[in-house]
Amino acid sequence: MTYFFIIGAVVVALAALAALVNYVISIVHGFRRDPPLPEELAKGYATKQELAAEIAELKEELKAERERIDKIHAKQFDLIRGLTAELTERYSRLESSISSWQLGIERMIGRIEGKVVTQ
Repeated sequence: MTYFFIIGAVVVALAALAALVNYVISIVHGFRRDPPLPEELAKGYATKQELAAEIAELKEELKAERERIDKIHAKQFDLIRGLTAELTERYSRLESSISSWQLGIERMIGRIEGKVVTQ
């Protein structure tokens, strides 16, 4: 009978030890990150080389965009310069035309006054 008692006690002790080990392992797993931090960082963040390549690419795109904008500004400046010259010429012609018209009106008024005074 003592033999069965010792075997039963050993089996109970082994079961208790297994339960204790299982409990400790579950606690350790509870504190562990899932997914591990290096794996998460590898998914969501760029390396320095990738970042440097992306920055270089963006700088090239920015340079090309600045050149395109400079060309547009040059075209607009040329257009404005041409329009200014054209409008200045039109204004000069209009001013000359108005001056001629005004001079003609003043001459007509002068003739009319001369006729009125001489009569």
